[in-house]
Amino acid sequence: MLERLAVPLQPTKYAGTGGIEGGNELKDRPKPVLLGRCGNVSPVFLGNIDLGAGSLPTYQVSWRQVFSIDAVRIRGVEQALVSSGTPTVGQARPWEALGMFQLGSTPDGIVTADVRGDADGGYVSSTAGVLRRLINALGPGVGALEIDGTSFAFADADIPGEIGWYSGGQEITASDAASTIVQASGAVLCGGRSGAIRLFDPIASDATDQFDIKAAWILDCRPVSLPASLRSLPTSVGVNWRPNWTPMTDVAGSVPAADRERLKNNASGPERINSVTLTQRIAPQRDLLLPGLFWSQADAATRAQAWARWLEAGPRIFEVTTDRYLGQIECGHIGRVSYDLWEMGGGVRGVVVGWREQLGAQRLTITIATLPGA
Repeated sequence: MLERLAVPLQPTKYAGTGGIEGGNELKDRPKPVLLGRCGNVSPVFLGNIDLGAGSLPTYQVSWRQVFSIDAVRIRGVEQALVSSGTPTVGQARPWEALGMFQLGSTPDGIVTADVRGDADGGYVSSTAGVLRRLINALGPGVGALEIDGTSFAFADADIPGEIGWYSGGQEITASDAASTIVQASGAVLCGGRSGAIRLFDPIASDATDQFDIKAAWILDCRPVSLPASLRSLPTSVGVNWRPNWTPMTDVAGSVPAADRERLKNNASGPERINSVTLTQRIAPQRDLLLPGLFWSQADAATRAQAWARWLEAGPRIFEVTTDRYLGQIECGHIGRVSYDLWEMGGGVRGVVVGWREQLGAQRLTITIATLPGA
């Protein structure tokens, strides 16, 4: 199923015929995509167009309606937003239903905007909501029945926080866009048994167990090395927040120093959790840094804390072969495994991060990563 994501993300292109379809220089270029909440994006300039308030410099941030355009800047200077009439110098008028805004004068430098994005079908801003909108409404056009709604609902609860993602008319595949979004928080997007697309959080630990594999049911069990990025374990976790989609060098002198610094940097943060437990236990001091697409510093801190808690528990990975639960276990399922070796006698609790099955031989092999409290 995930192979279906290896297609251009945005099938809607500019016709290049003028007006809101852009000039010849935009012909066949993808229209912008903005999902969730994004700060300081570079809109697509369409030219001077009359949308109903006179011929004005017109910019597009989304191929269809957005929830709100919260700020418009010229060289970092915020323009006053007006909701009706013709904007004048120092003003901008949002046209949310068109995913556009207009300036009251010709800008003397780079134009950027803060936007809460696509609202066709309702505004979405969580990791799960943004990913679902991306694979459903854009290039892949994956239908509702081809998306595992249960796993997305669990992921929505497991990975809270408002995020955003933007493509200002560049050619990009849906798979590359989805990868950026899941990597920002460490989530996992995968295919399920039925072919439906699943989303899960590999460090979620609050869900009800979905399986319990007893020692007597296990045909083989062996430890698996942690990924290279986790050997040795990081002693701190950092998560960036409020990405700056247009780092700027030419910022007007009237912009306050704090705003100037924010507009120059790639993102705010990182919001870092330093683990005293891991620092005392591990000699090499290493950092796990997640790109982070969160708008809020608090949400970035929550995610960093979740990863730190997982690391402090001493994660292990096992490959377990059994003849039970055939045709049932999925990636993202949480359950318990007991075995007489590898300090698993009392049972360990973990999340399935991979599986393979031989139905004819009645064999299921799962790769399970332990969770805190296992």
